Amino acid sequence: MIFRLASGLPYSRTDSTGEVLVGTPNGSRLPSTQTLDLLIRRSLRHGGTMGGVYLDVRNLLNRQNVVAVRRDIGEPAADSATVQRNAEQAYQAHPEAIPYESARYRDSADLDGNGFVEGRSELFPMYLAAAKDYLQPVFAYGTPRLARLGFEFLF
Repeated sequence: MIFRLASGLPYSRTDSTGEVLVGTPNGSRLPSTQTLDLLIRRSLRHGGTMGGVYLDVRNLLNRQNVVAVRRDIGEPAADSATVQRNAEQAYQAHPEAIPYESARYRDSADLDGNGFVEGRSELFPMYLAAAKDYLQPVFAYGTPRLARLGFEFLF
């Protein structure tokens, strides 16, 4: 078994625009990371052939380690104010109706069934869902549990 404990890496906080540093360069740190790995190996001999079987499990406890954060808030996921702000900016940039013929049309968003997704009540929930997807942290967490079962032959 191998237990690893590592302090978090330093990073620089910025304002919401990402252009102005808040505090000193590399003045903030990511949270520490921990993993427990396990390797079990059994040697086998059959006739003149030598080999073995093994089970290798990385991150045995499936700990969710934070390896990256948003530099403006210091958390992996955007806060609700950031999601709302992005959705509002997108809506203000494109408040035009989406006709039935468009690939962007969604029947579930057309609340009045008139063939157009139009107005804030129909468009804004779509922009809000898109903002949540866009701001979803994809690479903010380390690798999950990984188990490998293997066979080896020595010759």
